[in-house]
Amino acid sequence: MRQDWNELESECLFSDLPILTHTNQAWRDFLEMGRSDKLKNDTAAAMRRAEIRKILGRVLETTGVSEASDNANSGPVYWRDEALALDKLPRISVFQEILWELYELNFHLELVSLDQRANRDPVKVDPDIRVQQILRCFPDTSAVSVVTIPYANAGLVANDWRERLPFVLAFMNVMSCWEGLKPKVFNYRLHRVEKLSQNQALDLEHQAAYFYMQTFFNHFG
Repeated sequence: MRQDWNELESECLFSDLPILTHTNQAWRDFLEMGRSDKLKNDTAAAMRRAEIRKILGRVLETTGVSEASDNANSGPVYWRDEALALDKLPRISVFQEILWELYELNFHLELVSLDQRANRDPVKVDPDIRVQQILRCFPDTSAVSVVTIPYANAGLVANDWRERLPFVLAFMNVMSCWEGLKPKVFNYRLHRVEKLSQNQALDLEHQAAYFYMQTFFNHFG
């Protein structure tokens, strides 16, 4: 299921389908298809599932991913090659890894989705080049839907501001072509990293986060 979803999300993100305009509830209905197909087909949830099915038809065919079935949850469950018992809770460390991956992947996909909305001239941007620019915002990442669980805080959340700075600058480079008035500190991204002081770097982080959140609210609020 995890591998299928990764294939499905990657295909959706870079297709011309109107996937990104659907609500969270519509996606929850889609993911619940295996357990809810026996419900009435004239409900709002059923209509949302039908709409997602219609849009994803070509994607499902391309990726070879099939919809959930009634017995989709009857097989063994694995997390990073470790079999998880269905009759007891997994270890705390497994919980932590799953939650971390969910939140990290959510940010990756959110950034890609927002970039497609906020980019002032997306037609002239080569998708492969753009993905590589986005991936520079994250450490040890080879694809949007692939993450490596770190053993220490890294990238945008590294403990040391000097370690965060290259990833913050990469983040700002992605946002530099988004619509909206940029803070003057965005010009810092054109400076040599070693020339920036700690105060400048921290100010840059604050302004980058604010601009990102405001842009997200403008498009997905």
